[in-house]
Amino acid sequence: MANTKYSKVAAMMFFPVLALMGQSHFAVYYGIVPTVILYLIVRYKISIKYIKYIFLGVFFSFLTYLPYLISEIQNGFLNTNKMFMLSSTAERNVFPFPQVHFLFTFPTNEFSVMYDAKHLNRIMAFYLNDNPYYIFSLIVLVLSIIVVFGAFIYSIIYFIKNKKWKIYNNTNNTEMVINELFILFLLYFPATIFTTIFGGGVAGLARYQFGGFALSFIPIIYLLYYLTVKNNYRVLNYIAVFSILSAIAMNFNIMVYYQKFHEPYRWTDYIDAVYSIIKDSNGMNFSVDNASSYFNDMGKAYSKNDGWKNVDSNYSITYYLDVPEFGIKYPPIYDRNALLSKKYTKEEIEDMKFKNSVKQ
Repeated sequence: MANTKYSKVAAMMFFPVLALMGQSHFAVYYGIVPTVILYLIVRYKISIKYIKYIFLGVFFSFLTYLPYLISEIQNGFLNTNKMFMLSSTAERNVFPFPQVHFLFTFPTNEFSVMYDAKHLNRIMAFYLNDNPYYIFSLIVLVLSIIVVFGAFIYSIIYFIKNKKWKIYNNTNNTEMVINELFILFLLYFPATIFTTIFGGGVAGLARYQFGGFALSFIPIIYLLYYLTVKNNYRVLNYIAVFSILSAIAMNFNIMVYYQKFHEPYRWTDYIDAVYSIIKDSNGMNFSVDNASSYFNDMGKAYSKNDGWKNVDSNYSITYYLDVPEFGIKYPPIYDRNALLSKKYTKEEIEDMKFKNSVKQ
């Protein structure tokens, strides 16, 4: 059985850890947080035993949020209102929704960028568009999918067949922890689906399920543990060979990602673009024709002496950011030396010849 002293500490740290995760992204309150609450309800006999430590943890978690709450009060609950606005206007006609299937893709070699339920094509685009290692990477990707789903099928069958949800006095600590984590993994799906649908959740990218990232590896850990217990070293050797191939493939994926997605969209480029616009506009009102709200926020954050004068109307200069549609807006920027009386289209801008273009 578990060490009582450590059990008290674990019970007390449940919610403070979740609170810190929530400060990274609010989506955890639609996933791992309701999962833990549901788990405590399922294991109510143990929860009651450590209830005072759980409540103490809730108090500590509130303290971690206190600076944020003070800031929200001082700013008229700006972030809270934005979240409510996003919830009321978000698109939900995607499948699957919510996207709990990410818990089956996290442990695989799936490495596409900006993949979500509406853009399944981006998975193959990552491997087939200018990827010199795509044959090897795709083979390992398929193998990783087989391993992940094989581990899940084995784990669920073994868990049910041997009634591993029951706690026995002779169960060693390692086995008990693995069994309890597998219960958390299983509870994540109904808890997240219910909370997201009835709590006004939104469809999002993979990061919306990052709260369950660690749980996604539990079926593999479960498989490896019981293969070790059964001394099934032949299968373990196969998995070891696959792990080496997977590591090599992931290094190739990282190289492709850096070359195609990271290097072209460096953060310093965004900042340089902001400084270039501020310098070129020289205090005049301007409009950045195709900039995102993120770029505008960056302009406000990095400008000095209120130099960022991006307005919706009555502007003297128009800038156009020459970037792909899916990229966050960054240079090169076309300079407007003359005062423009209208908003130019991209085609019109490309046909113009500007003498003093901003160079990065």
